[in-house]
Amino acid sequence: LNFSPRADGTIPDEQVKLMLGIGQWLDVNGEAIYETRPWTKFGEGEALNNKPAYTGKDIRFTTKGDTLYAILMAWPGERAVVTSLAKGQKLSGKVTKVEMLGHKGELKFTQDAEGLKVAMPAEQPCQYAFTLKVATSPIDPKLPTVFVTGDSTASNVDRRGWADPFADYFDLTRVNVVNSARAGRSSRTFQTEGLWDKVLDNLKAGDFVLIQWGHNDGGPIDKDRARGSLPGLGDESQEFTMPRGNKELVHTFGWYMRKYISDIRAKGATPIVLSLTVRNIWKDGKVERGPGDYSRWSAEIAKAEGVTFVDVTNAVAEQYERMGQEKVKEIFPQDHTHTSAAGAGLVASLVVAGFKGLGDSPLVAYLSAKGKAVEPYPAAAQAQARPQMRLPEPANPNLPSLFLIGDST
Repeated sequence: LNFSPRADGTIPDEQVKLMLGIGQWLDVNGEAIYETRPWTKFGEGEALNNKPAYTGKDIRFTTKGDTLYAILMAWPGERAVVTSLAKGQKLSGKVTKVEMLGHKGELKFTQDAEGLKVAMPAEQPCQYAFTLKVATSPIDPKLPTVFVTGDSTASNVDRRGWADPFADYFDLTRVNVVNSARAGRSSRTFQTEGLWDKVLDNLKAGDFVLIQWGHNDGGPIDKDRARGSLPGLGDESQEFTMPRGNKELVHTFGWYMRKYISDIRAKGATPIVLSLTVRNIWKDGKVERGPGDYSRWSAEIAKAEGVTFVDVTNAVAEQYERMGQEKVKEIFPQDHTHTSAAGAGLVASLVVAGFKGLGDSPLVAYLSAKGKAVEPYPAAAQAQARPQMRLPEPANPNLPSLFLIGDST
């Protein structure tokens, strides 16, 4: 926002009026703006096709938790229709309640193949842009649910996390697929911020939880975003003073991973550990299988706890190496960690390939036609990957190497 004060410091009346109008709108609709995230699509309507003015069909979306905010850019009359929430569309969830910000009480609605149809209140709650607050639940309680936990490599804007298109590979009439991953989190902060508790609230016997952590666990523990965990698989812990002054007892990566597994089992659900996605970092024609030891630690935890392990790291890395460095670069438009939407779809298919390659994964029974068409990632390769993610290679081939061979002792 650009103010242009006069020489004496006063602000022109027209600008004051404009700013006060924005403030009044935010008093009513701020809930749909502050602390929200982009939805799977940013909007719908005629103005997307260069129409000269907004109509009641023009809608913009934000989301927070299980709430979707549909901001109507013009008053639609007696009824608003949100076509993106039509029954049968993969963008839609089950709508449980509709309200309008600034209006007391719930609004009557129906949901059919044309969209979510909402009866508008008699009076407009503000002068411009009217917000429908739509409570949704993607979970059919009668069906088993697959939850995904992870970071921005699994959930990102514009469907750029692999778990965003993951549901496309499943028959959603037989299973729910819920992407509970949250950008910027680690195995530690997903728990300390209460995000894991929200998953547990919805978790029931017969469900599945995919656990994939590590990209952010190597960060600072008590500085900057303060999201790192202690390295290793032991039970060590240490108290730190966080940037806001509060003290927190921080545990190892292994401790947090074991807590996920224990909590899931306590609910009668099935934990499944995944190794990390692969960054676009290359050396001598090979793509990095990092970062750090988190994929190897994940494999070791899965073996020790007796849970299913899917070797996402090698499945993705081998595909990238078949594609070649230049082709892989095309699906990393932002940085070396986050893919494009096309790249997310590729990784999602490789996660499915990993499940199918295991041969005994119960998730295979819920695949859609698209999922069934995915070629399995060879089970033999995954067996070799557990628990060591294949035999380690010398870090520096220019130095002499000492190889140790033996068993679990």
